[in-house]
Amino acid sequence: MARDDFNLFTLDAKFGDLMLGYGTTGKNLHHIYLNKDINFFKEGNRPSPQTAITTNILGWFSNDKKHDEEIFNIQEWLLKNIDEKFDILDSSHSLGYIKLGALKRDGELAGKSDNEVIDYYSNNTIIDYYIVG
Repeated sequence: MARDDFNLFTLDAKFGDLMLGYGTTGKNLHHIYLNKDINFFKEGNRPSPQTAITTNILGWFSNDKKHDEEIFNIQEWLLKNIDEKFDILDSSHSLGYIKLGALKRDGELAGKSDNEVIDYYSNNTIIDYYIVG
C-alpha cells in the first residue's frame, strides 16, 4: 500500500456505506478499542495496522459513526487503560476503512427505513451490483 493510501482510512460510517474490508494478522488500535482488550499490550502484543489491500468488502448497516468522535473515544480509552502513548492521529494506524460507495435509496428502496432496508436485503441470497462512474 502506498503511503498516501493511509490518508483514505476513516472511521466515518453512515448506514449503507460500502467500504473496503481487509484482513490483518493481529489487531490495529481500533480493533483493540472495540474489543476493550486491556490485556493486549500486557501480553506483549503490538498493534498491526493494515498494510495490504484485500478483496473483502464491508456493507455498513449499523448506526452512523463520526471519525472525530471515534478518535476521541479511542484516545480516552487508551489513556485510561494503557500506559503506552500513541499518536492516534498518525494515519499509518489505518483506523477504520476506505469508503468505496454509499447506498442509493431509490427504486424499491425509496422511502424505506433502515430496518426495512435490512429486511429487504436479508431476503436476498444474490445481489446484483454495478459500478456507478
